[in-house]
Amino acid sequence: MSFGAFAPLPLRLGGTKLNGLNAREHARLCADMVALVRASKLASVTVQQTGVGTGSVLSYNGQNGIGLSHAPAPAFDATGTIRLTFPYRWVDKYENSYPLHIRRCRVSCGDTVMRRATWVVLSPNKVRIYTWNAAGVAVNTTVTVSLY
Repeated sequence: MSFGAFAPLPLRLGGTKLNGLNAREHARLCADMVALVRASKLASVTVQQTGVGTGSVLSYNGQNGIGLSHAPAPAFDATGTIRLTFPYRWVDKYENSYPLHIRRCRVSCGDTVMRRATWVVLSPNKVRIYTWNAAGVAVNTTVTVSLY
């Protein structure tokens, strides 16, 4: 059973080089595991906007779960504007609670014609996506957002 960063693997402290870790090796392993979790993707969500106030989440894959039941609540404020709101905290399958803090995003558009997208983090749990076409006009489209 894992205890977070303090025991990421069922390895013993002490012993010999064949059956255990010394304190320095264990500390380094724990630090590497924490860095890996912090740098990994928080979630990937695909959202389709069909008009002002209308649209839907097509797919979701995140650290808190997979599927639409775990997806954030989308809001479609204007043409080409999507706002995603996540809960402030999420609970994993071991009932550990984690605060949510979105630091950055990567957005890609999924249409056959050229579309551009950008993002703004509004708060630790909210992000707004803006989409437009080659002429600079806001458009409704399908976007895939990767959150970190």
